[in-house]
Amino acid sequence: SADGKQLGLTDSARVFADGRIVVDPESDIAIADGDLLNITPTQRSILSVLSERPDRLVSREELCDQVWGYEDYYQISNSLFVMLGQLRNKLGVELGDRHDGAIWNRKGLGYVAVSSLDNRTTYTRNDEDPIYKIADDRIEVNEQQMVVVADGEVVEDLSSYEARLLTYLAKRPHRIHSPSILAPSNPQGYGHKSSQGAMVTVSTLRKKLGPELGHTKKGAIRTRTGVGYFAVNAL
Repeated sequence: SADGKQLGLTDSARVFADGRIVVDPESDIAIADGDLLNITPTQRSILSVLSERPDRLVSREELCDQVWGYEDYYQISNSLFVMLGQLRNKLGVELGDRHDGAIWNRKGLGYVAVSSLDNRTTYTRNDEDPIYKIADDRIEVNEQQMVVVADGEVVEDLSSYEARLLTYLAKRPHRIHSPSILAPSNPQGYGHKSSQGAMVTVSTLRKKLGPELGHTKKGAIRTRTGVGYFAVNAL
């Protein structure tokens, strides 16, 4: 086992995963279960970025930008995938588990360093996070973390597209958006492969919001027949 003080840990050291992982960006030291991790500078940089904000989503784009200097995720996505796979292997069977380990992959959105392995749905709202509220403030959308809260409860199992689409609508309440606007050519990147796909996703999103907030006519997302969709500030 490695003694942190003997290894030269500084006051900048961060911990997550129930204190089992320690990352010190100042001394370039990383420890898992008391043992010094033999990882590359890039893998250490990934851990450092994630550990800076435990329990908060770091988007794929932001992670690539901070680690490699590329804002376009698709230019570096394969390198990120490979590095995370290698890093998980070095963390060991439990801490490196793809589903229940220390680094939570929110599919299509990004990654979260979890403060506790026992609670993977922790939502920590930061004062700096851009928040958008609709439906008499009963729905809160956190754009930074792509988390949706409805009537005080985090909406679970949202797909990346559902979260992005609702964010797009909540940022522009009462503005009608046609299904074609929600296409890949949209520079905001909230699009689906087809207009039909957008329509289907709105339907599944409504179901996840519940019978009242997801009501097709009186809920948070309204339809202008033949035109498109819009979010409302008040029900």
